[in-house]
Amino acid sequence: MFIESTLPPFSSQVTDTTYAYLDMKPRSAAGVVVSCGGVERCTHGYRVERDGYRCFGLEFVAEGSGTLVLAGKEYRLRPGNCFTYGPGVAHTLVSDPTRPMRKYFVDFFGHESRRIFEQAGLTPPWFGTPASASMVQSLFEDMLREARSNVPARKDLASAYLRVLLLKCGDVMPQSERPHTRAYATLQRALDIMEKQYATLHSMSDLAAASCVDPAHLCRLFSRFRKESPLRSLIRRKLDAAALLLVKDGVMVKEVAAAVGFEDAYYFSKQFRKAFGCSPTDFRKERATSVTL
Repeated sequence: MFIESTLPPFSSQVTDTTYAYLDMKPRSAAGVVVSCGGVERCTHGYRVERDGYRCFGLEFVAEGSGTLVLAGKEYRLRPGNCFTYGPGVAHTLVSDPTRPMRKYFVDFFGHESRRIFEQAGLTPPWFGTPASASMVQSLFEDMLREARSNVPARKDLASAYLRVLLLKCGDVMPQSERPHTRAYATLQRALDIMEKQYATLHSMSDLAAASCVDPAHLCRLFSRFRKESPLRSLIRRKLDAAALLLVKDGVMVKEVAAAVGFEDAYYFSKQFRKAFGCSPTDFRKERATSVTL
């Protein structure tokens, strides 16, 4: 189970910490296993310097600023930035004493770790800014909540959230395509509404109405900045949520479909198979075999 009181922070230079310890003995293992994760605020003088790390790691800056040297390349850290590291990847992280960082992290291991990094385009060493920082922070919070729970499937839930989190972090907007314009702000507003209301949105027109945007204009924004349609993004968000619900015991497939806003369970199953390569039922069975009681 989750143990908070007997394990120390990962650094003495942090405060306001929340940690989840799931498996602190990295080893050769099937699939991908979340070792630990958390959120912490850096104190004055925070500095971490490593020649490499025992696990693969992903970090996300929520507040403040700092400096990162990753595999010899220096970056200025600001809210919304993400970076990855792993075995053999040297990195140095320094928080700005005048604007100390608050950051999330997750460490994981297993045979599939490098493959899911590659799939998301985040192979260490990597640095970037996700298209929706608010979605990334929300997923980190959800993952930590599940990892800190006492449900038997907490490890499997954490791994499921990790896969979605990596894909969201990999959804990066090129710097040249991320101007601080009204058009991009309108797109971001629509994405935030989609993130919060996906279960009640059933069409592109619903999303456009909720965002107070003309449907044709919304389509142009998604095509310009995300290279996909609003409906495709909405369906993908629903399916991401469905995958997480399917890991939980006692929930029927048709109930999962309804919970994420699919009125037709058959259409839901068809879209799920198209996205994940298996039916919702098979997806659940595959994940259930890796649950550690």
